[in-house]
Amino acid sequence: PINFPSVSLDMIKYKVAKNPSFFGRSRQEGTKVFNTAPKTVAVKSLPPHPLRDRVPVGKYLMSEEISSEQLKTGESFTYQFTVQGEGNISAIDIPTVEASENFDFYSPNIQQNINRSNNKVRGSKSFNYYAIPNEPGEFDLSDQVYLVYFDPYEEKYDTLRSGLKV
Repeated sequence: PINFPSVSLDMIKYKVAKNPSFFGRSRQEGTKVFNTAPKTVAVKSLPPHPLRDRVPVGKYLMSEEISSEQLKTGESFTYQFTVQGEGNISAIDIPTVEASENFDFYSPNIQQNINRSNNKVRGSKSFNYYAIPNEPGEFDLSDQVYLVYFDPYEEKYDTLRSGLKV
């Protein structure tokens, strides 16, 4: 549980003086103290999972773009993996990119857009990769690029995977 202590606010209040003088103040100063009640919030723990301490929590979807699905060995391409939805967007870490002899993926450029309103955090986070294919063939990127997260509405872990074949 998280405990929020009581907080106080001292507020200056004024009332009209009963006998205001010509040179004196026409109002009398006083203070009023407001106090909040302490609050305790119960926090649910996530179910057991090997990545439990590192997964983002939220309701997410993904979209992706690639510069070309017909690649040439040794020639670079760009790949964008975008996570969007409701949750702690800033806590989303770089998606897992499995090491492979087939591709060299370089660290992504990251852009995020966060909107906080109506007690919800929504937005998107994009990961723009620069990569080079090393081997010819047909490859499914779902084995290469993915992101594990916890969906609090479904109360289960889920994985966003690439749907591209190159």
